[in-house]
Amino acid sequence: MKITGSIRKKLKEPLGRLIQEPELKKLKGRMKKSFVIAVGDVCGKRLEKSGINVNIWIYDGKVMRKPVKWKIDFPTHVVGNPSGNITPSLMRAVDNAIRKKYGRIFVKGEEDLASLYCIAVAPLKSFVVYGQPKKGIVVVEIDKENKKKAVSIIFKCR
Repeated sequence: MKITGSIRKKLKEPLGRLIQEPELKKLKGRMKKSFVIAVGDVCGKRLEKSGINVNIWIYDGKVMRKPVKWKIDFPTHVVGNPSGNITPSLMRAVDNAIRKKYGRIFVKGEEDLASLYCIAVAPLKSFVVYGQPKKGIVVVEIDKENKKKAVSIIFKCR
């Protein structure tokens, strides 16, 4: 599915709570026993650095389209996903990782919209965490309302 211009504009607003990195340590207690999905290279790295266990990490090896300087665990899935899209292969990889409760998904292309799909399918009471470029980190605690919002946006895609 492809994201349209009006939806892209809507997604510039965080789908959860926008925080700065130091606040991650305050959330550590709440997230410690929870299922956590990180979308983005820096986001996952910051969670790990803060001592938060990342169950699923979706990354593309780039930050702001430049290669990262660190290694991430060997991917359990490698998928293609062009910019502005959420491909069926990415969705299957996320679904499979959620079933197994673990995964490292390397995306050839762009992983930025994976957070939208993750919010829609993640288990209730889990967390989806993604980066908001030049603004901070977005933490979405998955509840029925957040899932409904994500599904509504997805259904507006082509």
